[in-house]
Amino acid sequence: MLSKQEDGLKYSHCSSYTCKKIYRSSVCVCVCAWVGRRGRGCRGQIKVGWRGGHASLGGRCQLLCRPLNAPPRPPPNLLSNVGILDIDICGPSQPRLLGAQEEKVHSSGAGWSPIYVAENLAVMSIGFLLKSADDAVIWRGPKKNGMIKQFLRDVDWGSLDYLIVDTPPGTSDEHLSIVQYLSAAPPVAAVIVTTPQEVALLDVRKEITFCQKVNIPIIGIVENMTTFVCPKCKTETAIFPATTGGGTQLAADAGLHLLGQLPLDPRVAQSCDHGQNFLTDEPDAPTTSAYRDIARKIIEYCQNQTQQHS
Repeated sequence: MLSKQEDGLKYSHCSSYTCKKIYRSSVCVCVCAWVGRRGRGCRGQIKVGWRGGHASLGGRCQLLCRPLNAPPRPPPNLLSNVGILDIDICGPSQPRLLGAQEEKVHSSGAGWSPIYVAENLAVMSIGFLLKSADDAVIWRGPKKNGMIKQFLRDVDWGSLDYLIVDTPPGTSDEHLSIVQYLSAAPPVAAVIVTTPQEVALLDVRKEITFCQKVNIPIIGIVENMTTFVCPKCKTETAIFPATTGGGTQLAADAGLHLLGQLPLDPRVAQSCDHGQNFLTDEPDAPTTSAYRDIARKIIEYCQNQTQQHS
């Protein structure tokens, strides 16, 4: 049930008139990231969205947030504050992926307090509000819409540099709701996530069309599970053959950048199951380098857009 507040999104606590006019609650599209300095000197903002078909978005979300909030050897004063908002209402996975499934949300005068899994990494999910992880959320669109609005409006994120939003695949209620709430707070951008096989590309092409129809710029495409390298014999195998060219051809056909290709690494799945940080557990793995390279490109895009809108 929505709390009894005025309809719409609340403004930030920054005292600047410009910030009161521009900045609203930390929200973004799909698996996405919000860049800005809410309440930090009134610098520019940008929203970056992750969209995809059958591409294991939950795991990509939590792993890609790691290099955003802790890039390799950053100066202490440049560590980013990152929030993850899980709006996969019927299948919340972030509590498990981040090792916080036993945590519960607390409320205060400032709103719901997100769960902090690190000093500068917070997460909010409907999974924290369920009595059991096995409880099913059987809701129609309007009730999902109301919960998403409350997540965007009533969670006290504090001062964030990025807000990553994890949604289910598709272009349905959750996606339409997020886009609607973001319509008054541009700019917004998206990153498309896919796997190489045509059955995934069918869905992802619809995601690209969706972004175009709602005027969301696309930063580029990430191809997940490109190949599998045997840890013993080092043989590289395409588990999901790119029969129609995969993410590389999709990017070329759509006139988009290919931001990177992520290998299929069983250790990533194991880390997600146990709520561990793969990037710190396996710092020298090729998968870790691939994640960090993609995150670097996203950060560069965000910095350029922030400068343009500052």
